[in-house]
Amino acid sequence: MVTISREDKIGLYRQLVLNRIFEEKTIELYRLEGIPELPHSNLGEEAIGVGSCYGLNADDYVVPDLRIRPALITKGVPLNEICADMYGRLGGTTNGRATSHHMGYPSLGVVGTSGIIGGHLTISAGFGMASKIRKDKRVTLCFFGDGGSNRGDFHTSINFASLKKLPVLYIISNNQYAEGMPVESHISIKDIADRAAGYSMPGKVIDGNDVLEVYREVQDSVERARNGEGPTLIECKTFRLRPHCEAHPETRSQEELDEAWKHDPVPRMEKHLLHEKILTESEMGDIRKEYTRQVDEAFEFGKSAPYPPVEELYNSVYDGEAEWVRS
Repeated sequence: MVTISREDKIGLYRQLVLNRIFEEKTIELYRLEGIPELPHSNLGEEAIGVGSCYGLNADDYVVPDLRIRPALITKGVPLNEICADMYGRLGGTTNGRATSHHMGYPSLGVVGTSGIIGGHLTISAGFGMASKIRKDKRVTLCFFGDGGSNRGDFHTSINFASLKKLPVLYIISNNQYAEGMPVESHISIKDIADRAAGYSMPGKVIDGNDVLEVYREVQDSVERARNGEGPTLIECKTFRLRPHCEAHPETRSQEELDEAWKHDPVPRMEKHLLHEKILTESEMGDIRKEYTRQVDEAFEFGKSAPYPPVEELYNSVYDGEAEWVRS
């Protein structure tokens, strides 16, 4: 059993709060100003990205999906660059080419992916194969939703990963809905993790709203992967507290939403820290103030950064000058 120190509990909480404030600010600004990026909020699911990535090595790989921004922030991607991407400005990771949903950050092991649901699963197996060949002990975490688990890429990827004993963790954020479709209407089994048995690999079902459980279970599987024992499929049961995206109306019942808010991972962690006398309410308030300031500054940076010039269109695309294209 992985033990969690007092310092790590505070660190996990700080990341939860940072990501919650970032999401709240994103939603607020989209509604007030219309951020160019259409937010697909992870509000209520932050414990999955935070708990999974908090204990990783700096060079471990993260292959994200559109709703796992907490993994990127926890991995260390600068807030200023994320916000510049959201506004399509210079200073972001792609200087205006892409939003934060599928961004990459190679120096931190964040792999840029496509917008095709499930298409990044096979990419994850490729990175796992590279790590095995190099014997570099790097682990790859691949994040996707319950809907993505129905794609052929899912079965292709986990079959190959299990066959070759690749150091890949497949982490499902099962938030009970694929866009507006309830999970029971498109998946024939209660637990998606049961599919792991068909590929001779471990499958875990965990509470995705408990950041401590996510951290423990992922770290256990990370150690297994580093030791050459192969992949693990981890299903994190959760519930998103916002619609599929901010442009969509809410289709779920108020009763469902009211029940889901009772399991919000942020106050849940706060209760634990108060009960264990690790932090006081005043100290938690100071943490929230600190991160509110940082998030406000990051969004101001993104909003005020200049738009990319036309010449930027050809950078990182062509080898050498591309005057023939410009003319």
